[in-house]
Amino acid sequence: MFGEHGPFHVNLDGKTLFENAFSWNKVANVLYLETPIGVGFSYGNASDPTVQATHYNDEAIAATNLLALLDFFSVYPEYAGRPFYVAGESYGGVFAPTLVQLMVRAIKEGSIPGINLAGLVVGNGLLSTYTRIASDIGLLYHRGFISKVDWDWLWSNCCADTVSYQQAPLCNFTKYITLANETVLPVDNSECARRIAELTTHHAVTSLFPGVDIYNTYQDCYRTPDANDLSWAAHSDPPSALDSMLQMHLVDPGRPYVSGVVFSNFKNFPSHF
Repeated sequence: MFGEHGPFHVNLDGKTLFENAFSWNKVANVLYLETPIGVGFSYGNASDPTVQATHYNDEAIAATNLLALLDFFSVYPEYAGRPFYVAGESYGGVFAPTLVQLMVRAIKEGSIPGINLAGLVVGNGLLSTYTRIASDIGLLYHRGFISKVDWDWLWSNCCADTVSYQQAPLCNFTKYITLANETVLPVDNSECARRIAELTTHHAVTSLFPGVDIYNTYQDCYRTPDANDLSWAAHSDPPSALDSMLQMHLVDPGRPYVSGVVFSNFKNFPSHF
């Protein structure tokens, strides 16, 4: 709510707010559910068994979320007949569909009449870790986090199951990695496995470009200045993500943040920055 599409964002002082010009509530009434209990501003009675960690599973949370919606519509019945969309991101890729499943069942049974369920929206959903990783490499390349040289090497050496360069985004990169408690590990000592295990979105973005929001890589970097990060030295205001990367390269040309990574993607293309 305060970090992405809510009406306000938090200033660097951590105490004051500024308006989000692109807030969703400019075009819709938005209800935020913080779930499970104890997340964010939500709280519960510690003696209540539904608040215990052992109760935190997808089915129980979906049922709790449905009860929360029913309570909301009982207090504000004027919203019940309006088109209603359930949206979620990240693990909301589980929370949102499981809630909608219960809602559809209840609507068919007639136990929650009047709710006009219009659709389901999932963004950056945690649906399958393997599926996400399979798309990470192409995402990193097309957003300029890895160079064309690296992309061409991966396609030439690790994508024997593709027959043309145009099919490179369909390459099954996940055959080179395995998961151990959500940690990506190479399946063997091959160069393909090593490179692909390193090029997961979280690892590549946070190591190459500290401070970049992996969920919104195009936005400006708003963070507390780091005394060791010289990219802030020439700025009184938080610099844009691109400007920050340029400054780091200018201060230390040998630093690998920009040289050989981003520039090799955009060289010879018209610039609109």
